[in-house]
Amino acid sequence: IGVNLGVDAIQEFSVETSNYGSEYGRASGAVVNAITKSGTNEFHGTLYGFIRNAGLDAKNYFDSPTQPIPGFHRNQVGIAAGGPIVKDKTFIFGDYEGIFQDMSATFTNQVPSAAARNGTLCSIPIPSGPQMCSTTQVTVSPAVQPYLAFWPAGTGALSANGDTQTFTNAGALHLSEHYATVRVDHHISTNDSLAGSWFYDHAPQTQPDPLGNVLFELLSSRQMYSAEETHIFSPSFVNTARVGFSRVVGIVNQSVQALNPI
Repeated sequence: IGVNLGVDAIQEFSVETSNYGSEYGRASGAVVNAITKSGTNEFHGTLYGFIRNAGLDAKNYFDSPTQPIPGFHRNQVGIAAGGPIVKDKTFIFGDYEGIFQDMSATFTNQVPSAAARNGTLCSIPIPSGPQMCSTTQVTVSPAVQPYLAFWPAGTGALSANGDTQTFTNAGALHLSEHYATVRVDHHISTNDSLAGSWFYDHAPQTQPDPLGNVLFELLSSRQMYSAEETHIFSPSFVNTARVGFSRVVGIVNQSVQALNPI
C-alpha cells in the first residue's frame, strides 16, 4: 500500500543523486543507503500501534449516495528493541512492523443490457427523439448464452443505444504486510568487528476483479541476508568486506478461485 515500514530500525540514511562511487555501479536514479540500528550496552525498545477505520472517511464520487460508507479498517503495530548479548562485546537489535487492512473498493463498468442478452441490438443510431436508435433482433447462439453469465446484470443507467448498462460493484480488498529486521554486532578486538543482518518483507493481498467474478492474489515477498567484516589497519586505512544474499518473489493477479459461474 506504499507505506514505508521499519523506520524505527534506521540509524541513518543517505541519498546519492549523481557521481556515484564505483561500489554502486551504474544507476539511472538515486541510490538510497540505509544503515540499521545496532544494540547497545543498555536495553532500549519501543512499542506502538495505530488504528484507522471508516468512521471519519467520506464517500468517493462513485459510491452510492443511499448506501453506507464503504468499509475500511487498518491496524498498524510495531516493536523495536536492542541490547547486549555480551556486554561490551556482542549486541543485537530487532524490529517488526505489521499492517493489516480491509478495504471496500467501488468498481464501475459497462455490461451487456438485458435487451442485448436477448438479442435486441441497436442497428441504426437516430440523432434525436425519444428512441435513440432503431433495433434489430438477432438470435443468441445457445453456445454463447452460458458465457453471458460472466457479465452480471447492470445496476445503473442504460447507455444511449441501450446495448450496455452501468454495473457498480463494491469488492473487499484484504492486505497484510509483515516487515522485520534483525542485526547482530560482535567486536572481536579494537581493530576487528563483525556484523550480520536479516531483512524480511512479506505482503500478500487479495482483491476481486471489477465484475466480482474472480478473487485475485498479489504477493510481494523479499528476504535478504548480509554479513560484514571491518578491519582497521591504521587511522587512515580501513577495509570493509561484505557478502549478501537476497531473494524476491512477486506474484500479480494470480487467481485464487476458478472463473466458473455456469
